[in-house]
Amino acid sequence: MIITVPSGYPVDLSAVNVTSTNVTLTWGEINCLDRKGVITSYLIRYGVIHATLQTLDTQSNSTTYTFSDLNMHIRYRFSIAGANKISGGPFSDYIIVQTSKHYSMIFTTNLNLSLISFIVDLIFKTIIIFRRYLLYLILR
Repeated sequence: MIITVPSGYPVDLSAVNVTSTNVTLTWGEINCLDRKGVITSYLIRYGVIHATLQTLDTQSNSTTYTFSDLNMHIRYRFSIAGANKISGGPFSDYIIVQTSKHYSMIFTTNLNLSLISFIVDLIFKTIIIFRRYLLYLILR
């Protein structure tokens, strides 16, 4: 068999586990007859809508890839191509994915304790001020 550039592209590109800053992509393998050799990695074209696209080599034959550190509440487009030891093949159609606009509410323990301590302190200071004001009104 002569190894050439893949003539087909991965199928069923989709986004799963979309958060405010992360997008996980999954896809199916290229049709066996279109691989033209062993697929050694996948190329992903991606970028913000109406902006210059970047190409990323996953350097893996895994059919899943996670983008992190994306911007919140932004629409991105993604396309995928398979690559063998010769080169990459054609890219799939684009999918559009919008990251969410909500922050993840994951805090470290120290941050949680600091936040709780701040809120408790604020509540007690408010109670003290309110008690002083009531005392002032009574003694007037």
